[in-house]
Amino acid sequence: MSTKIPDDILKLLDAVEEENKKRRTSLTQRVVEWNRLRSLLKFDSDQEVKLLSEEAHKFFHGKTLTDRLNALADFEFVWIGTSAKYGACKYKDIEEMAKTEKDYQALFNWKESVYTIMIENIVAELSEHCPGGEDDADWIALLLERVLNIIVEVAEEKKVSRIRGRAGKISEVEVTEPRIKMAFDDWIKEIEREG
Repeated sequence: MSTKIPDDILKLLDAVEEENKKRRTSLTQRVVEWNRLRSLLKFDSDQEVKLLSEEAHKFFHGKTLTDRLNALADFEFVWIGTSAKYGACKYKDIEEMAKTEKDYQALFNWKESVYTIMIENIVAELSEHCPGGEDDADWIALLLERVLNIIVEVAEEKKVSRIRGRAGKISEVEVTEPRIKMAFDDWIKEIEREG
């Protein structure tokens, strides 16, 4: 069995990534603001590794497409925050800056390789639901944007004071999963109407 990704999926993947770049600016701003309001703009490479690897683990162990979409969007949310935290760093000397840069580059390289596998899998899986053609990338980017928007909305709905405390809290997955499922179902209906 070949592990080579089919050319049509690679072309679709490139188009989806380009479309995502166009659509994500306001969501990125909201994630940065979410971190800023909670005084979370401090880069801790160990904490970022923990958060990102947890979301990657959820993705690769996800049993349903909804699980994987949720984990992918959570991964993106965390990475946007990680990048903002890195950008907000203040250094006392060159050694501290060099260590932080080294940690960030290692994290960035890991993120890129893991995210590539995640997005390739999602694009391949979602392309099965698309009508086929030039608009498939737009359809997939639209759904990915909606799912990330759900993750951002749920994060924004949390009270600032409850961010650190977890006692008695409903898991985010319990909140996001039905919304993502509904977004996916609506997306399928839109494709059927348009296609």
